[in-house]
Amino acid sequence: MYDLSGLHDQGEDCSALIEDWKELVDDLKITSQTTNNYLYHRGKPLVAIWGLGFPDRGYNIRNIGIDKVIDFLKHDPQYGGCSVMLGVPTYFRELKVDTNPDPYLHQLIESADVVMAVDGSTIHPARTPV
Repeated sequence: MYDLSGLHDQGEDCSALIEDWKELVDDLKITSQTTNNYLYHRGKPLVAIWGLGFPDRGYNIRNIGIDKVIDFLKHDPQYGGCSVMLGVPTYFRELKVDTNPDPYLHQLIESADVVMAVDGSTIHPARTPV
């Protein structure tokens, strides 16, 4: 899972995700190991991208190149063929409450295969079992 939460408002985009995925496929053979434990969705490797559309992020979703990343993961002849899951805020449908009001978010969601909506207030850090 790639997490966009730490992406800065300037000087960064999502191109590092593409380079990382290439490394995972080429060097670690993440989707082609003989004992492949990688998660698949409808026969395709599932790549999750978390943190898109939250209003407290410093970046503008139109300027980070996430559309290029999604297109690469789905359609690149060498590294593509993946299913993409986007982690978005709870009220993504209405673009209100905990969601960035930019309708471009809906375009990005339409390009994904799976949408995971989570209320950020319900996420808590893992704790050491007692």
